[in-house]
Parts: sequence; C-alpha cells; structure tokens
Amino acid sequence: MSESESKEVFSRNLNYYMKKFKKDRNKLAHDLNINYSTIRDWTNGRAYPRIDKIELLAKYFDINKADLIENNDILLVEANSDAVLFKHIRSFSKNEIEEELLLKCTMLDFENQKKVLEITNMYLKEQGDFLTKDQNNKWIVIDSDNDKEKYNEILKDIKDRINK
Repeated sequence: MSESESKEVFSRNLNYYMKKFKKDRNKLAHDLNINYSTIRDWTNGRAYPRIDKIELLAKYFDINKADLIENNDILLVEANSDAVLFKHIRSFSKNEIEEELLLKCTMLDFENQKKVLEITNMYLKEQGDFLTKDQNNKWIVIDSDNDKEKYNEILKDIKDRINK
C-alpha cells in the first residue's frame, strides 16, 4: 500500500471509530493529550501517525491496531454512504458557505446539532423567517409581523434553551 493509500485508510478508519464512539477531534485531542492539529491532519488523511500513537488510539477505542490501519469492507460501505451524502449536500447547496455549513453539521454529534438548530432558529426569527411545528407536528411559518405574540414566545423559548 502506498503512503497516500495508508493515510486514506487510516483516516477513514479513525473517522469511523470516532463517529462510532461519539468522539470529536477536540475530545480525542484532550483525552489523549495530542495536539488538535495532529488529530485534524490524521482525520483529513494529510498525515499518518507513528506506531506509538496507533497503539494509543487502539487502546483508547478498545480495538486492534489492525482496525485502524487495514482496509475494512464494512467501513468502506459506510464511507461510501457518507460520500453519497456529501455529494447530495453539494448538489443541494446554493453557495460555498451553505455547503460548508451543511457538511460540518453532519460531523457534529447529536447534542451539538441541536444547539446549532436552536441558534439557526434564533437567526431566522431575527430576519423574520421562522418555521416551527404545530400541535399536529406539521411545519408552519410564523410571520413575525402578523403574529407578534407567538413569535416573541418562541424567541424567548429558544434564547432560554441556549442560555442553559
């Protein structure tokens, strides 16, 4: 396997186990006392770790070293499904910023996705565009000009949740 292929395989495998065990780059860097930029380079396939770091990662995830450095067909299927998702995101995006936002949101864990959604709703309200679900769980538009009371109630609720 070439050096670039090794980096790609390691990157794919590391990203898989980070996602599986719900660990982001910051958590991994903190827990293992490794620079964030090093973790970033590994997950992006720009660098390949020394054997001592592979052993450290394997121990951290309670897996074999081979699980990090060898091709794994199951991981390839999951990586391909992520590639398909990213392709769709790129086709739906109206501009580069929207594409980056959507791609990065898929990398967040569930709790952080909820936080981003709450903040997004707050900004949408500020610009007068707001979608919410009614009691039948259907999406409705709240018009900030014509339904001030409902609008202010929802805005207060979101701000309270963000400040928790």
